[in-house]
Amino acid sequence: MLKKIIFGSMLLLATTSVFADEPMPYVGANVGLAVNTNPGNNFRGIPLGVLAGYGGQISSSLYLAGEVFVTIITPQLDSNGNVKSNYNYGISLLPGMFLSQHTMGYLRLSLVKTHFPQLKTTKTGGQLGVGVQTSMTQSFDVRGEYIFSRYSGSLNTDQFNIGLIYKFM
Repeated sequence: MLKKIIFGSMLLLATTSVFADEPMPYVGANVGLAVNTNPGNNFRGIPLGVLAGYGGQISSSLYLAGEVFVTIITPQLDSNGNVKSNYNYGISLLPGMFLSQHTMGYLRLSLVKTHFPQLKTTKTGGQLGVGVQTSMTQSFDVRGEYIFSRYSGSLNTDQFNIGLIYKFM
């Protein structure tokens, strides 16, 4: 179901006539704190990631973007068990609402594939997140977000990110 929603939204993004203002591509980088949990096991690490997206206003107060992301590496802070993750990649839909002229709140709906080396597997999961993004200059934004990831079984990830976005004008 989530795949159909993301695919339909990407199709919507491909038609520029839905945007009130000219949509634009963007790239960014983020750093965060991730906590993977499974009953009796946990892992805390610092994910370092990059992203690329395409988005714009669809009305005077609404925003829509599609994004691909990769967590390149997740250095370990501490671990108790076998739920260490070292990289992931995925695709997101980001519907948002402007809170002021330069700040918006948004939701993150994602599909993610995460590699768990100690489990010798790569698991597919769904993500739900909430964030705030604000303009620092015409081309640079800063964002902060919380993301919850759910995988098969009882494996979860709670992640907090801060990121810097560069918009191609």
